[in-house]
Amino acid sequence: MSAPAIHLRRRLPARRAVRLDHVIGAGALLVAAVAGALVGRSPLLGIAAGLAFVAVAGAIVAPFAVACVGVLSLSVSLEVLDAFVTQSASLAQAEHILVVVALVPVLMRGLRDRVVPLPLLAYGVTFLVSYTLAGRLTGLNLGKSAFALVVLSIGWAAAHIRWKPSEQVPMLTCICALPLLSVVLGLVLQLGGLHQLFGGEYTGVTRLRGASIPSYVAFMATVAIAAALLLHRLGYRRGIAFIIPAGLILALTGTRGGFIAATVILLPWGLSVAFGGRPAGPVLVLRLLGVLVVTGAVLAIAVPPLVERTVNDPSGQTVDASGRLEAWQYFYQKAKTSPEFGLGLGAAPLVTKDAPKLRADFTAAHNEYLRLYVEGGVLGFVLTVGGIIVLLQQVHRRLVQPFRRDFTALCIGFALYSITDNTSYFAFFIPFGIIVGLYATLGTGPREAVGATA
Repeated sequence: MSAPAIHLRRRLPARRAVRLDHVIGAGALLVAAVAGALVGRSPLLGIAAGLAFVAVAGAIVAPFAVACVGVLSLSVSLEVLDAFVTQSASLAQAEHILVVVALVPVLMRGLRDRVVPLPLLAYGVTFLVSYTLAGRLTGLNLGKSAFALVVLSIGWAAAHIRWKPSEQVPMLTCICALPLLSVVLGLVLQLGGLHQLFGGEYTGVTRLRGASIPSYVAFMATVAIAAALLLHRLGYRRGIAFIIPAGLILALTGTRGGFIAATVILLPWGLSVAFGGRPAGPVLVLRLLGVLVVTGAVLAIAVPPLVERTVNDPSGQTVDASGRLEAWQYFYQKAKTSPEFGLGLGAAPLVTKDAPKLRADFTAAHNEYLRLYVEGGVLGFVLTVGGIIVLLQQVHRRLVQPFRRDFTALCIGFALYSITDNTSYFAFFIPFGIIVGLYATLGTGPREAVGATA
């Protein structure tokens, strides 16, 4: 189908408002660039600031193009590459600043609604509590908390972007391309002797790393599957072409949480393919055979590395959670020192500084709910999770079928994935927020125009 089967929001912002957005966005870019140069006074951040200044001109002329570059840059994680691991802290900070800088011009559009997403308000309260009531962790200063506030809020801010109709499909395509681009760049880096496309972990299992690490590539593949499904539902058949390689890449990373989340996300569509239109007789048999063949092929590729990672445990435990059980216990014990108000926004990455070495060199909780509890305590946890649920419910109730089913599956997949990994990481969080925002845009359009393909 050459034309989309759904008409998205057509109302364009006034010309004066667009110009104001550009001016404000350019100013924000300058401020962010200067901040990037000053943080740690690192040469790498200085380079990042220089690139940010160069991006100002592009942001003024073509803010959407700059946003696309920012999203595509998520395919590379310089801080984990073999050649740059000694400068990981500075590189990670620089990359995060550059991505935020690239999104600033389009983020400004959402501010015109004069409505702040509830999760941002919740994080704001947690940030204030960090300096009033929280049992703040030693070493957690204002700069680190402020940086954490931006990082943890950016995805929900992205969910509030007002995309133009001409921008929506290209942005979904950029998200779909993330895992493929990461693998291609990983191969290029391997040829240059800077990185290994595949790498072994402490259990002896070899996993696909792309231009990042396996867990980050799994983030990209999972969110790419969600974007490809939405692209397909909008009437663009190439969405299916993106689902297949993303699923293969996800399987090669051997990431259990991503595999479960992707399965949940694809379940409504898979059921509609098998049983849509109430087929009977030979048609039903052929559909079921097709579904079984595809499912069997996926399981044949994905299950062996997943099982190998689970049962191959050098520590001698019955089931290997790749260090998560030890990490969860450790982070939970830390959180109990200030259960009501937490240890302060941005504290989670710091709690392992004085800890005995955790298995797999864990520096994160690998559980988004636990991270919320560590940093915000019961108050921050309830406010943030409550704000997220309200926001997602607002989007959900405005949708019609089959988009409502797909969005429900996306939310459930996100909730499950958050149990085993920190889904606030940029490679997942920003694309996820953009997809939520696009679903929200569907809910504002005329319902009689909504159509979908199986």
